[in-house]
Order: sequence, then structure tokens, then C-alpha cells
Amino acid sequence: MVARERTAPLPHYDSFIEDQFSVCGSRFPVSSCQIFLEAWAIVRKKGGIQDFVGLFAARTAGFLGVALGLILLAGLAGCRGSATLGEGTLVLALTSSSLQRGVIPKQYTCDGGEASPELAWTAPPAATQSFALTVFDRDSPLNFSFVHWVLYDLPAEKRELPEGLPKQAQLADGSRQGQNDDDKIGYVGPCPPGKSAHRYVFALYAVDSRLNLPAGATRRQVEKALQGHILAHGELVGQYQH
Repeated sequence: MVARERTAPLPHYDSFIEDQFSVCGSRFPVSSCQIFLEAWAIVRKKGGIQDFVGLFAARTAGFLGVALGLILLAGLAGCRGSATLGEGTLVLALTSSSLQRGVIPKQYTCDGGEASPELAWTAPPAATQSFALTVFDRDSPLNFSFVHWVLYDLPAEKRELPEGLPKQAQLADGSRQGQNDDDKIGYVGPCPPGKSAHRYVFALYAVDSRLNLPAGATRRQVEKALQGHILAHGELVGQYQH
């Protein structure tokens, strides 16, 4: 069986591209900024992000094109965080009976049924009003940190997530699931490119309020809402390779 790959669709970079274009004119010739947008439009439709620097350089004058293309590509590589939040807060012990010595079994991946794994954690601080969870690929190409799961407004009394949570936006206990980078709601399993092992980070946060974001929020939206509200955090890392 040919292994599928799960990497970020190019449209996920659009907001970053727009941000860069908005400041481009103050640093580079306007003509180069316009070519930058044209090159991105072509790559987005027909190529991969790795083609961007070469195409942009070919459409501009020599060194300027190479330099600006590399600067912008470097920005793309850092536009998604590969770190978890909550530094300096109390630590929650996050565990999973589904993982086997740090390895994610096939039934929780694209090579199996893609059921979400079981998770459990220790008691949070007394002021906790909800929990939030994100899962991302720390080894995604270009450090994009492909998002596999976003879950928030979990009840404060909860200490475990059962295996195989429904892939629906609103759960019976009031929890809400967000959008992953496969443009779906709920959990989507690991599916790394090639044969190399990737590390998948499960990050849990004890929060001093409910986030009250609508169902279907992105990791970026959830992490923005978490700022200044994290009481404790826990991290669990599992590996998978085809």
C-alpha cells in the first residue's frame, strides 16, 4: 500500500503572504512586491512551497529576487509555532494508555482508523474553569507544525478523554472541537511524509475561564484566546512513521 502524506495545504499560508505583502513596499521596489504575489499565485495552484524561491527569483532581477525570496521563505518557516504555551505555569502530568512506549499505534493514524487516542491528566489548580488541547506535528516540513486536533472548553472536572471521540464540532459535555489542518473538525491522525518518524505533541492547558470561541476555531485562534489565562499545562509526545 502506498503511504499517504499529510502536509499543510498551500492555502494555509495565505494570511502570512498577505501580511508580508502589506509591508513589502516599504522595504523593496513595488514591482518586486507585485511579482512576489504573482509567483505565490502560480505556486499555490501548481507547485509546492519549496518551488517558491526559485520561481520568485526567476521573475526578478538576480540577487534581489533570491534574497527577498529567501527572506520570505524563512518567514514562512517560522509562521507556525512548534512550541507549546504555558512556560512558567504549573505542570500537569498528561498520559495515554493508547501509546506504546511513546509510539502511536497504527489505529490512531492515517494507516488505520484514525480514532483519537485516550488521554488522562492529573488534577489542575483549583481556579481552573476549563481545559484546552492542541495536537500538532513538531517535525512538519518547513516547521509548519501541522495541526491534528483542537479541543477547548472541556469541563474543569474532566480528567480523561476516551478513545475515539466523535468528529463533531459540539460534544455532549459542552466541549468544542476546532478545525485541523486537513480542513476537518476533530482529530485527524498522523500521516508523515516519506518513511521518517515524526513527533506529535499533545498539549493540554488548564484555563482560568471558558474560551467561548465558536466551534471550529483554529489552533491560532485558540492559542490567542489562551494568552494570559493558562494556569497549568502538560505535554505528551508520541512518534509515528509508516
